[in-house]
Amino acid sequence: MKQSGAAIVMAILIVALAAILAASLASSEANRTRRLESVQNRTEAKWLALSATDFASAVLNDDAKHNTVDYLGEAWATVPPPHSGGWR
Repeated sequence: MKQSGAAIVMAILIVALAAILAASLASSEANRTRRLESVQNRTEAKWLALSATDFASAVLNDDAKHNTVDYLGEAWATVPPPHSGGWR
């Protein structure tokens, strides 16, 4: 009887250790996923900022080529098109 009790205790310990290991792996994977999303968001923000700078530069260069007088009705003074949300 003592051996079967010890076997049950060992089985419970093994199941508990397996559950702890599984929870640890799931937590680690969740952290890795959050870090990856953060990197992707930073990269997207960087490219969005660079494209906005390029867009503004192109609008101002075009204005400088075609106009000598500035007023608030020109393309550089209007609101840029909205961001479509990227590739998601």
